[in-house]
Amino acid sequence: MAARLNITGRDGSNLREKWGNDNPTAYLGLTVPGFPNFFCMLGPNSGPAHGGSVIFQSECQSRYNLGLPRRYDRSRRCCDRRSPGGPR
Repeated sequence: MAARLNITGRDGSNLREKWGNDNPTAYLGLTVPGFPNFFCMLGPNSGPAHGGSVIFQSECQSRYNLGLPRRYDRSRRCCDRRSPGGPR
C-alpha cells in the first residue's frame, strides 16, 4: 500500500500520516487532495469487488490519469484543487 512509502505532498503533508490509521481515501480512487503529482492506479476503495474486470478498470484509470495533465495545462490551473471534504 502507498501509505508505507514516504510520499510528501503540498505544504509538507505526508501520505503515511494522512492514511496511517484511518481508512485511505482518494477521489475516484485515483487522486488524493494535497498531493498534486500523485496519481493512483487501483487506489483505495476502487477494486472491482463485484466481478468487474481489473484490466478494463486499469485501462480507464490510466486514460483518466494521463488526461489530467493535458487538461490542466490547457486551462492553466494547478493540478490539485479538490477539497478534502469534496466528492470521493
